[in-house]
Order: sequence, then structure tokens, then C-alpha cells
Amino acid sequence: MSSTPAADGDRARPFWLHEPCPAWCDKFHEDNLDSGDRRHVSDEVREVQLSSEDMSVHGQSPHKASDYRPTELVIYLDQHVREIGPRVIVDQLPGDRTKLHLLPTEARRVAEALLDMVALAE
Repeated sequence: MSSTPAADGDRARPFWLHEPCPAWCDKFHEDNLDSGDRRHVSDEVREVQLSSEDMSVHGQSPHKASDYRPTELVIYLDQHVREIGPRVIVDQLPGDRTKLHLLPTEARRVAEALLDMVALAE
């Protein structure tokens, strides 16, 4: 499938991307993505470690100390190509949780990360 040259001349845009990417986009797009995956995702990501949530465990038993990782929230921008603007995403909630328990310092870091993403989107 053919691609059209991008505005910056350095990269080719996939056929489905009719306008240039937002300034915050990571610009990782491919021609062969199906319509659900055609999205802009921010290159900038904020990660906030949560000390009051259970740690996640990776690896096989018996576990060693390096298998235990703190739970982290990941905050970034996401915009499907058909949407008119970006959404601020708070991702990686622990397990099937619908609420978080944040210490005041963690809440401040989440607030700062959200404000960073708002500024990036604007």
C-alpha cells in the first residue's frame, strides 16, 4: 500500500492518516493497522509508583527479591484518528481494581502527571 510523504519530509504517513500527527504523538504508525488500532499515543508518559498497593510479582516460584515490583500508574495521551482531541489515560490499575488508595505524596504525583498531560495536549 502506498503512503503519502509526511509534512516534515522525513517519514511517510500511512494511507489512513489524512492529517499530520499532533505534536505530542509518538508517530509510530503502520499501514497495516486495522481501524481500531489507528491512534495517536503520546511519546511522553508519566509513571507513578504506588506504595500502598500490593506489589506485582513476576517470575516463577520460588520468588526472588527482583521478582517483586511496585505497582505503577501510567499516565499518557491517546487519540483515535477519528476523535477530535486527545484523552488523558490513567492506565495499569492493579488487578481488576476500580479505585486506588493513594498517600498524599502519591496523589500529588498523580495530579502533577495529569497536569503535565493536559499541558501537553493543549
